[in-house]
Amino acid sequence: MARISTYPLDTGIIATDKLLGSDENDLSTKNFQVSDLTTYFSTQILGYSSYTARITDFTVAGGVPTVIVFGNSIGSIVWSWVSQGIWKGVLTGAFTTNKTVVFAQSVVYNNPSIGPNGASGVSEVNEYPTTLITSMVDNDTVNITQYELANTGASGKANVLTCDIEIRVYV
Repeated sequence: MARISTYPLDTGIIATDKLLGSDENDLSTKNFQVSDLTTYFSTQILGYSSYTARITDFTVAGGVPTVIVFGNSIGSIVWSWVSQGIWKGVLTGAFTTNKTVVFAQSVVYNNPSIGPNGASGVSEVNEYPTTLITSMVDNDTVNITQYELANTGASGKANVLTCDIEIRVYV
């Protein structure tokens, strides 16, 4: 085997690159993928794995929302519509009981104050304040539920326009 110092330097590290190492279980030499090491180290340093994303296009009943993932060390969560105002994210066995925290924030691009028929620059769609409630249903599922306050003072479930979400699973 050549000396390590004689190998060329790779300045374009990507998630699928591999590093050589020893497996502690049987002391065999193995390849370790950079993405797996990233997940391992972030969990060890932060104390949790996380999933952070912006979810849009919730408005279609039975549809699949558009998800822009900002960071993910949990796994590929599949989002789908449950019923009016309720959406679920599913990843088998990913959400540990009493160790999973879900944060969500509605993203409103216009003035969210109450005004009749879009007064004061408020669009019809974003006219009334909303509240997002997140919950862990079981070890496979998290829910996002949106409640909207109407100009009548009544509250009801409504389909989310856009929200940012972070899910943390602590070790």
